[in-house]
Amino acid sequence: KHQYGSATANDLISALAEQSGQGERFAKAVKSFIDQPGVPLVSTSLEQQGNKVFLNVKQKRYLPVGSKGDPNSLWGVPLCVRYEVPNAPSKVQCELIDQAEAKIELKGATPDSWYIPNADAAGYYQFSLPEKELARLTAATGKLSNTEQLAYAYAVSAAFNHGDINVLAVVDVAKKFASSDSRQISTALFQQLSTIQRHILKTAAEREHFRKVLANLYLPKLKQLGYVGKAGESAEDSLWRSELAQFLALEIQVPEVREQFLKQSDALFAQKQLNFAQLTPELLPTVLAVRVQDKGKPAFD
Repeated sequence: KHQYGSATANDLISALAEQSGQGERFAKAVKSFIDQPGVPLVSTSLEQQGNKVFLNVKQKRYLPVGSKGDPNSLWGVPLCVRYEVPNAPSKVQCELIDQAEAKIELKGATPDSWYIPNADAAGYYQFSLPEKELARLTAATGKLSNTEQLAYAYAVSAAFNHGDINVLAVVDVAKKFASSDSRQISTALFQQLSTIQRHILKTAAEREHFRKVLANLYLPKLKQLGYVGKAGESAEDSLWRSELAQFLALEIQVPEVREQFLKQSDALFAQKQLNFAQLTPELLPTVLAVRVQDKGKPAFD
């Protein structure tokens, strides 16, 4: 239709709407993400009616605790849900949610099925589940794809920032993800965990306990990778080491990790002429930061 010609954004949306078979409803859904700020928060819960199980869906604008923004926005959300079916592979059910509230039948599900309201992490929205349903999904994370696990980690952070879940719920998810073979999944909650350590916990005793919990979760992987780079290692392992080092040494401040980097900095500054090449390049900022924090002004003299 527009071959060798010019087209506007509305032309593109109209063409997509025509191909979708949903016409103006599809067009309004696309425009809802273009013509207003923010991102949707989709809140879901399971409900049994007779021998059927439904997913109750509510949407509003996602805002962190304390925000004065208006939550009463509406999007056309293409929502896909992956859910458990007893004695069968999980199923995916998709619906376009363009009202403030909706109900989706999950055929084959039970009231105790786990589900993730962003199958394949394909949707552009945050999601929130009730406490018991969140716990079931946390227990079932091994059945999710890597992209779905990442989407879940980000949703957990968003739910915490929204005031929907507590610190223990975040830690439960961190325990599931810390030993992942994927760097992105293993480290996905680092920013949220750092925020909890620095700004949420009130007493020194609480922070020390939290530090020990996180050290037990993440220190084994750093020890496996080592405190120095290895010849022939992958770029992924190098980046993983760097992220773990920064998190454990600077954000959580685990003494054992800081001592290792202080030893490296002492060896460096014991020389008459500094040879930064002797340090693992991606660890250099962390090594120097630990030295400055520990030594103070003499580190510069």
